[in-house]
Amino acid sequence: LPYMTEDLDSGERFKLLDYVGVPRTGADGSVFVRGGTVEHGEGLYRISLGADGRPAVELVASTGEPTQLVHLGTRFPQPFDLAGPAPLKWRMSRDNADIDLRITHRATGTFFSKKLHLFSESAGSPYLYGRGEFGITWAEVAAGLGADAPTGTYDWSYTAVPQNGVGPDLKASGSFTAGRNLATQHDTDRDGTPNLLARDAEGVLWNLGTEYDTARKSLVRDYDPLRIGGGWQGYDRIEMLGSVGHGPSDHIARDKDGVLWLYDVTGAGIQPRKRIGGGWNTYTQLTGGSDLDGDGRPDLVAVDKAGALWFYKNTGDVAAPFAARKKIGTGGWGIYNQITATGNTGGAAAGDLVARDKDGVLWLYLGKGDGTFAARKQVGGGWGAYTDTIGIGDGNHDGRPDLFAYGPNRTAYFYAGTGDYRKPFGPRVASPVLSGQPAYNHVL
Repeated sequence: LPYMTEDLDSGERFKLLDYVGVPRTGADGSVFVRGGTVEHGEGLYRISLGADGRPAVELVASTGEPTQLVHLGTRFPQPFDLAGPAPLKWRMSRDNADIDLRITHRATGTFFSKKLHLFSESAGSPYLYGRGEFGITWAEVAAGLGADAPTGTYDWSYTAVPQNGVGPDLKASGSFTAGRNLATQHDTDRDGTPNLLARDAEGVLWNLGTEYDTARKSLVRDYDPLRIGGGWQGYDRIEMLGSVGHGPSDHIARDKDGVLWLYDVTGAGIQPRKRIGGGWNTYTQLTGGSDLDGDGRPDLVAVDKAGALWFYKNTGDVAAPFAARKKIGTGGWGIYNQITATGNTGGAAAGDLVARDKDGVLWLYLGKGDGTFAARKQVGGGWGAYTDTIGIGDGNHDGRPDLFAYGPNRTAYFYAGTGDYRKPFGPRVASPVLSGQPAYNHVL
């Protein structure tokens, strides 16, 4: 409720704050309260008599948080997978609100609408996913649409009415594209956020779930690392590939005899490894995750010892995941000591690659959509500081794939994709995903 005062002579009432906690009286007779106003936001306020004899309110220390409801963004990937388990989620500055949600398929005009009651004091609302975060499963949306939900562009909007009456109603809107069984570059559990795999010195492989922190503008850890298993020191190369079939992101591993193995990840977890074939020790570099030919599947590329670049098309069949190799670069690729598939980070026709030369300079190769690349473009120097550079997919849910880098002393950084080939990544932002963990000798 608003914090009010009343002039006992005139009966005139004044609103001091939109809401307050327990007031405390200071030594000078001033009153200090933790509260907020729509105009100035949350913080510690001092109430004292002003020069005109009326109560005066002063913000002593701000928390930086708004008092009124504020939309803080969406929490689902684009494109959104209609066949996946990840819900549609939105974030607000607080969650004590009633939501009128509407989702409309743009091409047909069919829509879903529902009132969602959120209660910060109760864990009973199925639509409350965390502090200030609400959402809904696609299964419920699809059931409300009354038919198989079509793919394409959806428009969403919601009106949030504060349950405590503080501040105006919040109105927010946006759109997203949706498909089915989408290739996921770095999502092993299909929750709509990237995962990292990391191998420690004992050969144990760990799965680290992430989420995007809008305040940090970086990735943070979603849950404690999950132990996949030991024995992974037997591989000299492990790469996240993206989905071969219709499940979560799969990974490949090359053993020291040059045999390549596929680890198919399904809803039931990681399946027993499948032998792809031998002779893969002819390659110095392997990377997967970019859809290079526009068929919706992430492909694999490799650099051989002569510096030639080879393209392996993803077939979508876990029994035979790659078509016969095709040479797409004749020599010259040997100057790079690391190549990374990034997805379509440059905004051109298809998935891209970044390559780091021996001087630590990073170069962007824009995919043409036929398995080949345009002439390289320099991204910048200083990338030699990292031991692993990972194309993690869309980590911040803005529809553009991002980059993650891991270096000595367990330092890690998030690079947001811009969608602009002239400057494909934003400034690096430190990430705590790997802090407090052992030093890993391989992160992917």
